[in-house]
Amino acid sequence: MKSKVWFAGVNSQTKIKKIKLHQKNFVLTEINDHIVEMCGSNFELIYYTKDNIFHALGRKPFHGSLFTSEEEKNKNSIVQVTSGFHHNLILTKTGRAFAFLGNLSCGFKEVYNIPTELDFFPLNGLKVTKIAGGEFQSYFLCENGDLFALGFKCTANTQKIKKKINYKKSKVEPLLICQDVLMLHDGNASRHNIYLCKDYTLWFQGAANQIKLENTEQNKQPIQIKNLDNRNIRQICIGYEMSVIVIGEDKVYTCGNVGSNGHNNKVSEFTQLRFFEGKPIEKVRCGCSQVIVLTKENTVYGFGHFFSSSKLNLTPIKINIPDFNYTEKLSICCGEYFSTIYTVNINSLANDFLKLYKSQEFTDYEINKIKIHRSFLEFRLDCEIEKISEFLKKYSKEETNFFLMWAYSDTISNLELINNICNHFGIEDVLEKQLTNDLLKLYKDEESKDFNVLVQDDEDDEDEEDEDGEEFEKIPVHKFILQARSGLFRDMFRNISEGESIKSVTDYSGKSVDSLEILIKYFYIDKIEITADNDPELTVEELSDAKEYYQLNEDSQIHNQLQNLIPNN
Repeated sequence: MKSKVWFAGVNSQTKIKKIKLHQKNFVLTEINDHIVEMCGSNFELIYYTKDNIFHALGRKPFHGSLFTSEEEKNKNSIVQVTSGFHHNLILTKTGRAFAFLGNLSCGFKEVYNIPTELDFFPLNGLKVTKIAGGEFQSYFLCENGDLFALGFKCTANTQKIKKKINYKKSKVEPLLICQDVLMLHDGNASRHNIYLCKDYTLWFQGAANQIKLENTEQNKQPIQIKNLDNRNIRQICIGYEMSVIVIGEDKVYTCGNVGSNGHNNKVSEFTQLRFFEGKPIEKVRCGCSQVIVLTKENTVYGFGHFFSSSKLNLTPIKINIPDFNYTEKLSICCGEYFSTIYTVNINSLANDFLKLYKSQEFTDYEINKIKIHRSFLEFRLDCEIEKISEFLKKYSKEETNFFLMWAYSDTISNLELINNICNHFGIEDVLEKQLTNDLLKLYKDEESKDFNVLVQDDEDDEDEEDEDGEEFEKIPVHKFILQARSGLFRDMFRNISEGESIKSVTDYSGKSVDSLEILIKYFYIDKIEITADNDPELTVEELSDAKEYYQLNEDSQIHNQLQNLIPNN
């Protein structure tokens, strides 16, 4: 699996094949990994992959697992990476934190040339749920709302701080700086931090020279940020001397230095960029003097000095992404002086249904000269296919294709168009209508299931008999689920003579009915779920070859999910 990566900017250390490091326009390269999340600092471009491997491109390249045993790998999958100016941080789902190339000035005991666990976590037995790297400090948010800092606090005069650092006496114990924190900022290499408390007060701490506050002297104590709709804050992202806050779906506020090299071109209080109204925001990321914004329509915008020749530019521009296929899902990150756009695969469910649509196999209806699966589209829109077809006649084939791409995979390439069509069929919020939620409802709807998987079960005396008199038990399912999710079942359907109507296929794997029922549910919800009536060890044993036997998508995480069912010894 390859991920596309578009890079623009300056970084003398991050050497990526085919990329010119002083590149103002975004240039495409490919990385032979399935990237989940990427982050940049002054010196590194770091990321982790779907197979739970950490990678660093920069001063000291690194590629490998944080753990040695398979059991540790499965329990401690990576959930976040972040960077400071001199260091990188990694967080696992169990709350274990790691540092890579941790500079002594950031409060670490030594410089870490390989990812090294910070042994004071978990703090007081509390799981860490969010991390953030700053210029000379790191932040760790715990599950109970305690926020800890490690390293040196920044003040208004950062240069003096640098000169005063005594590397041999660096602090190595995290300091509790606030309790009852609800949200910690995202971002990298910042001189400050911003956090939202559970009482919905918003606080700023650090280098106060970027923002007009009541106290612009050395800012050792947090200062409250007022006059924002704090209850609807969705994202907080900060860069070297700048900040961005997203409120609701589409309200973007910014403050700080957004001019040349971050000097003397600052917005002194949070100012809304009206440009993004009506463009729901997926993600924002900040660098030293640039911001990039990814909308839920899968479009990227940039503003700041990096995207303009003027000293101060708060007018976002749409970024031209060469060789971009609009069916690919994008994500973004920033380093200090560079920005990166990269592809992340849509979830396995959506990917499978998108492939089914593009293959044009097993279709039984046609709309605007595009073949579709009648029962699937009726289910998604909760409407008869004839009414759907009649309404879509007023749209072009290309517009119909945009809409069907969404119907099959939640891929949004023209939000206004899709909204207009969906509103006609009573769907008020396209972004809220997720394929995963719909398929869960479909799984529970027994009456609409139009097909059966026959499973041999010697223990059941009430099984139905096939033509040869063998006894089988029926597992109800929707035909298009089997066609979308399993290469094995697709091959079975291909071998059926055209025009032949069948209501069932037989599974000859020898697996138990319980295991097959768990697998069929996985086809709908992309999760392995067992009940108290199931034997976890038997489920793992019987389904351990499911990915290969049933020819599941290469991105399927069924193996990892099964491993998590294995009881601890």
